[in-house]
Amino acid sequence: MLPLLNAGRTDIDNYDFHCGAKIRIGVPEPVETGLNGIIEANHVSQTERWQFRLARAWLWIESNEIPGGLSGPRNEYAICSELAGTVWTLRWLIDLAGAGENDFWRNGNIMHCAGPYAFSRDLQIPWSPPRRHFIYSPPSYTQRMASWSEERLNAADRIQRSFERDNGETIPRLALANNLKSALTTYPARDVAIRFAMAVTAMETLFIAPSEPGRSYLWSEKIQKRIRQVCPGVEGIGGDFFQQVRNMRNDAVHRGGWDKQGNPIKFIDVHAKFEEVLRASLRWGLLSQAEIADPFDKDEWPNPSQSTLDLCRSLNQSLFVQPANAS
Repeated sequence: MLPLLNAGRTDIDNYDFHCGAKIRIGVPEPVETGLNGIIEANHVSQTERWQFRLARAWLWIESNEIPGGLSGPRNEYAICSELAGTVWTLRWLIDLAGAGENDFWRNGNIMHCAGPYAFSRDLQIPWSPPRRHFIYSPPSYTQRMASWSEERLNAADRIQRSFERDNGETIPRLALANNLKSALTTYPARDVAIRFAMAVTAMETLFIAPSEPGRSYLWSEKIQKRIRQVCPGVEGIGGDFFQQVRNMRNDAVHRGGWDKQGNPIKFIDVHAKFEEVLRASLRWGLLSQAEIADPFDKDEWPNPSQSTLDLCRSLNQSLFVQPANAS
């Protein structure tokens, strides 16, 4: 179970995922039972207990599997670990689907350790899986505050089902790009240089094969064409967008986050937009692994099917949030 802690937000929809996980506003009975067990065992601090009760909603999953002995592969810890991993994967996919920040207080003492809690009736003691860093949204107010709407949760569920079909694994290049995206979200929006540098590296990993002839960059015509192809429906990546990406990459990567005038780079539209392009690119990759696995293994660019591109266009047009302020 994972508390969604931004108290007072009214833009979270109740939702049932195909994997069995659920989101409910308030404190549903299974979560209440688990919280009582955790609190009775004095497993968490007084502050965490207090914050539990202020959570706007909960994301949780249950299992009726009867665990085996502690020495076996399906013991209590293994089952709880699997369920906790599913919950955290869903949280990450919800971010990939464009939902805003909604799982901690910015000034609380657990802001650095967001993560699911597990409770087992069989084990008779609560167990807290390893903490994860909080997921920070792209650097604009509208993106940070984007709703957890049914539309976005549907998109996360669709990608999660694709995950299940692929046994929860991703092909190497896509996995590296995913890991970079996951890593950059541990940095708050004010850390522009590191977030942008990691986003650029993720995009280069996904779109540029290491053995391709010649030198290619994200602003190369060939690579621009690829990005536009797999990001249909995302507005604002025409004109001088890629030249702006090139300029900002130089500032972020080669000048340590400072521009030519010696000023630190700030949240500008191209940064927020670029992270949305990265989100859209990863959504395409996760939804089309069967199409890209062999070409990527050969360091070739795939030929995306029209059905996949149509799906991506539909998702991008409905999920993309244009930055309102990026200063």
